[in-house]
Amino acid sequence: MAAGFGSNANREANSMKVYKHALYVGTYNSNGCEVWEYNTAGIWTQKVGQGAAGTPTGPGFGNPANRTAESLHVYDSRLFAGTENLNGCEVHSFDGLAWRQDVGGGGAANPDPGFGNANNGVVRCMATRNDRLYAGTSNGTDGCEVWSFQSYTTWYLAEGATAGGFETWVLVQNPHSVPVDIDMKFQTVAGEVQGPVETIPASTRRTYLANDWVPASFDVSTRVESTAGGPIICERAVYWRPDPVAIRYLVTGSIGFCP
Repeated sequence: MAAGFGSNANREANSMKVYKHALYVGTYNSNGCEVWEYNTAGIWTQKVGQGAAGTPTGPGFGNPANRTAESLHVYDSRLFAGTENLNGCEVHSFDGLAWRQDVGGGGAANPDPGFGNANNGVVRCMATRNDRLYAGTSNGTDGCEVWSFQSYTTWYLAEGATAGGFETWVLVQNPHSVPVDIDMKFQTVAGEVQGPVETIPASTRRTYLANDWVPASFDVSTRVESTAGGPIICERAVYWRPDPVAIRYLVTGSIGFCP
């Protein structure tokens, strides 16, 4: 790889983080920061800066005023990038396929630049504690600030059975106005079993019968991850009947746990 990832406008490599077995590097570039990936095959691939101007993969995550990918951090199965921007810092996150803006877009779920204070010019650092993401800013006018965020994209449902007349159903709600992608896995005594991977349309609920993927087991738990589109809500229902023709004698239900 040539100096500056082939461009001398990349004057600094400001941040590095390992995510999904690859190394990610964020740069300083006055034309808009870039992010590069170095994979296990020893190949560099540009993840930000190569796209069209104004798009999530364009220079500076689509905003050339994002001069620096100052901090990188992994949280809840995503790679988060905090920027330097004199108009107010931004935060973007990556799920391995696409980038999403988390700070800088405006709105309740996507605060204004600088977390609502344009003087917060840099996300200087990020860390995780007690299952929350924390971001520390640089602010030479008002003093530094610390912001926190808790995601609801990964849910755990500890109880379940598919043997002895039991049925385990997993209910997943998408409360958003856009589709979400989910990846469901079942944990069993024999190991992890891949479940459904699909897209749930906007403002809908889908129901999945665990017996279809894990038949005849008394030890089934479930992990559901929203891989793109936003947080989800999950619930588990277990029914029991002594034989296939009998009515259901027993049902239990519980909300999932989202750390």
